[in-house]
Parts: sequence; C-alpha cells; structure tokens
Amino acid sequence: MIGLDTNILVRAFVQDDSAQFERVRRLLDEELQDEFAYLNAIVIVEFAWTMRRAYRWEHEWLHQALSELADHPRIVIEDRESYREAIALCRNRKTDFPDAYLGLRNAARGCRTTVTFDKNAAAMPTFTELGTT
Repeated sequence: MIGLDTNILVRAFVQDDSAQFERVRRLLDEELQDEFAYLNAIVIVEFAWTMRRAYRWEHEWLHQALSELADHPRIVIEDRESYREAIALCRNRKTDFPDAYLGLRNAARGCRTTVTFDKNAAAMPTFTELGTT
C-alpha cells in the first residue's frame, strides 16, 4: 500500500498541470494493480479545505469528488464509515465536510460531543456550541 499526499488529490481533480494530472491518473488507474492507495484523515480534511477555500469549489462539487474517492476500487480511506456518513450529512445541509467528519470521528471514538464556537457545526448532533457568556 502507498499513502497519498493532498497535492496528489488536488492535481487529480483540478487538472491545472497536465503532466502532473497524467502522472496521477496513470498511478491510480494503471499502476496500482496489485496494491492500494491510502488516504488518511489529515489528507482528506486538507483536500476538502483546499478545494473549498483555495479553489472555491461549491459544496456539491466537493461532495462529488469525495464520493468518487470513496468509490475508487484501489483507494483505502481511514475511517471509511465516518467518511461516508459525513458526505451524506453534508449533502443535506450546508455543513462543511471537515466539521462533519471531525464530529463523527470523535463520536465513533467515544466522545459524547465535540465543543465548538462554530454555529454551523453546532447545529450537527455531534457538536455542542460553547457559549461565550
């Protein structure tokens, strides 16, 4: 198994460098015949933030890309259950994927809640808003 860095995912979806895009495509579609590529939670969250903030992707575009990664037959995703649940949760709200993924991962590890000042995140059942008063 090989690990993938965030910039590999960005090149795969943005395609702003044709040589790098082609190299990533070959890796994922041709060279990984006998092994898998691993996406850890850090890379997944970095990818989501990069696509939303730096490339200004809409929620729907990001959810589609995240779903494509989940469906790739040669990609292993850390905590796949929370990953898929976070995608589904975000499709029904304007919640940011990283927040949903964080809250679900924490809950899966026994946290009764994740405390935040973020009002959007606090609307999810896995979060509690920490008041300032």
